[in-house]
Amino acid sequence: MKYIKIALYSIMFASICFVMGCSNDDDAGPVGAETFVMAIQTDLGSGAGFLVPLDSFPSGSYDFSSIPSNAFQVSNARLAGFAFGNSIYHPTNPAGQQGIQKITPNSVTGGLEADGFINGAVYFEVVSEDKGYYWDPDLGQTDLQIFDPSSMARTSEIALGGVTEITTLLDLKSDQIASATIDQFMIERDGLLFTQLDFVDENNFIVYDSSFIISIDIATDQFVDLTTIPLGLQFREPNHTAHAVSVAENGDMYLGTFGNVGSSFIPRGSYVTRIRSGQTQFDSNYQIDIDAFIGGTSFMISGPLVDGNNLYLKYWSEPLAPDFSNAADLEFKVFVTDVDNPVQPTVIDQIPGVTTATLQTTGPFIRDNLIYFPVNNQEFNGYYTINRTTDEVQVAINAPGVVSQGIYVLQE
Repeated sequence: MKYIKIALYSIMFASICFVMGCSNDDDAGPVGAETFVMAIQTDLGSGAGFLVPLDSFPSGSYDFSSIPSNAFQVSNARLAGFAFGNSIYHPTNPAGQQGIQKITPNSVTGGLEADGFINGAVYFEVVSEDKGYYWDPDLGQTDLQIFDPSSMARTSEIALGGVTEITTLLDLKSDQIASATIDQFMIERDGLLFTQLDFVDENNFIVYDSSFIISIDIATDQFVDLTTIPLGLQFREPNHTAHAVSVAENGDMYLGTFGNVGSSFIPRGSYVTRIRSGQTQFDSNYQIDIDAFIGGTSFMISGPLVDGNNLYLKYWSEPLAPDFSNAADLEFKVFVTDVDNPVQPTVIDQIPGVTTATLQTTGPFIRDNLIYFPVNNQEFNGYYTINRTTDEVQVAINAPGVVSQGIYVLQE
């Protein structure tokens, strides 16, 4: 794999885009068959921002010093949520309540409007036009709630039971378990819903030095399988934000652990593992240890993303010091390695690094023949791309003054 070419947009290009209409207008036109929306964070402290409809898939330079009048205000733009069909499912409403906020285009105004809200949902997934799942701890730590995305009404639940029932169901035996809970992510693949279970003691410390993933048949809502791997870390992918749990084109599911830096009871960094297509068990022969790559404590912030034979990851390029003294200065960089033979990854230097102070929470994504990587630092905000055919790296989207936290493509 070679990454030696880079093409940067110049001031002249930005001027040409302005003249030719590449940049955003104050108001986008009426929504068509495809709707494009950019999530922008305007307040670095609170995370507040807007969902801005665009008249085409974003490219070139954008001026958000004046927010378009058809933008939809959100209390937390960092938690971007995801698009399904012709709607966006966002994890907060404009008032700041946690839940599932459905947001739908208005074909008359060209704007976006609230289209139903389920209060209290923390993690959620939409699997079809009329079925979705979510977890609300107030309704049961180990219960999956089922809802209808078209009406945004809760319809039923899957009750896995309490600690005794779950440990019996999963054949776990530990007197130390005080509670169990669904945690951190939900994702659908092959007609199954995958989610995570945590088991903690009375001090809220994780009991097992392992990670547990369960699968549920979405046609019958019945428990299918449990798989476990001795990583001792949680897979953190709340509502598809960072793409830390992603499905490749061949159906293989890749799961990344960000790392619990500074934890006294889970002293490990970042890992990547997978569940092969058609399987419900972890691939026991596939464990990528990011600590081993950098020679110390690591922290991965987004990925894994798989494209063909390439596995893309974004993590600290140097290890964390034992006293955490360099944490604010460490840069997250984009790396690539062979997905089936993950030797020492190659850093893609043409994509700038970012620090924790200027971090985007969204992960990379693929659109047509390009892979988009979010970048936000003191000099730049927007997206770089890698051409999937030529490996050329270039600036694709420039949105100074805000933090771009995601791009949605809605389809009628």
